[in-house]
Amino acid sequence: MTTPTVSIVIPTRNRRPALQQTLMALAHQTIPPDELEVLVVVDGGTDGSADMVRALRVPYTLRLLEQPARGVSYARNWGAAEARAPLLISFDDDVVAVPGFVAAHLRAQQGPDERLVLGPYLLNLPGRPSLDQIYARTWWSDRFHAMSRSGHRFTFEDLAAGNFSIPSALYARMGGFDTIFRGYGVKDYEFGVRALKAGAQFAYAADAVGDHRDSQCSIQRVLRRIREEARNDVIMGTLHPELRPALKVASILSPSQSRRNRLLQRLALNWPILGDRLVMALQSQVESYERRLLHAYWWRLINGIKTYWYIRGVAEQLGGQEEIAAYVAAGERAARERHLKLGSLELSEGLAACACRLDQERPDSVELRYRGTPVGQIPAPPGAEPLRGAHLADALRQWQMTKPLALGIAPMIHPPLATWVTAGEMPSSAKYNC
Repeated sequence: MTTPTVSIVIPTRNRRPALQQTLMALAHQTIPPDELEVLVVVDGGTDGSADMVRALRVPYTLRLLEQPARGVSYARNWGAAEARAPLLISFDDDVVAVPGFVAAHLRAQQGPDERLVLGPYLLNLPGRPSLDQIYARTWWSDRFHAMSRSGHRFTFEDLAAGNFSIPSALYARMGGFDTIFRGYGVKDYEFGVRALKAGAQFAYAADAVGDHRDSQCSIQRVLRRIREEARNDVIMGTLHPELRPALKVASILSPSQSRRNRLLQRLALNWPILGDRLVMALQSQVESYERRLLHAYWWRLINGIKTYWYIRGVAEQLGGQEEIAAYVAAGERAARERHLKLGSLELSEGLAACACRLDQERPDSVELRYRGTPVGQIPAPPGAEPLRGAHLADALRQWQMTKPLALGIAPMIHPPLATWVTAGEMPSSAKYNC
């Protein structure tokens, strides 16, 4: 057998119709079929998915792996270990790829650095979508739109396991996905944390498109996943304490919480039996509010229910209020004590020179000066990539100090600065050479 160029790993369990659509779409890729292999890892399936894969006739190399129900992380890792190509694509079993999908990942992977390339896969809505499905699609759309900006600073939360590519050697060196996580969420974020720590360069390939056809979306499933995600958030913060301030668990005991959220917190932490009964009774009203087009009431109700189940999931892992407070406080100390590479930029040298220095030095945080006077700082959010030259304009544009900075000292630094800051990207006339 010839060595393929790309190996796509698809874990699956009891989603035969969606999986068949996914595999058939991959038959129409624009790269030569002998350059592609697809590994389907059936994780304890009972719906005949394995038989369907065996019988399927496709132009690329299709390989089947079967394991007892051990979880999606085990499945992805086994598929990656069996893959023969130098490049891996992690893919979901309910995503339909466009014909140029694999070619787009290959183009985005070109370069001297080890790259982790993210591709979009927007939720495909049914003919009459629910409000929660509309909200979910909007959330995903906003997420991918943010990544498409040239000045976007990637963080661990940008990684989604359903569509990304990574060199096989880097995946193996990282040890794959951590199998400690159970249920929904966070496992891909934790993989993103370790990828950034390993020096991977994150990139976004807007044309590596997949159509996410999630047919199992329901409000009950969403609420169950919220509780699972909360438990995994706690595990994430245990593995990487410096990230705790960036996790939702850090906001549970915040004094700025609304009165409603403080009440939900007391119910979840002090009277969980009563709270579960009350919230489950309220859940029965969700569909009623939606049918009656009471969207504002629906929005407040569903957010309150999600908040409650998130706190319940955290409490199951940590305990009561004192334990949660200690957990958050320890994370804040770890965030303050983390080792950061700091830098300084003199804006009077010109933004092109400053951007060039960022690309060369890649600091985590920089102090900005103008003729020796400090005028601001680009901080280092927990779990963010080191700074690049493209981040400078985006950071200036988003600051509250952007307007006085742009209007006051822009002409003295660089003529097109005001335009650059407003647009969030460097105009062609100001492109720099390092």
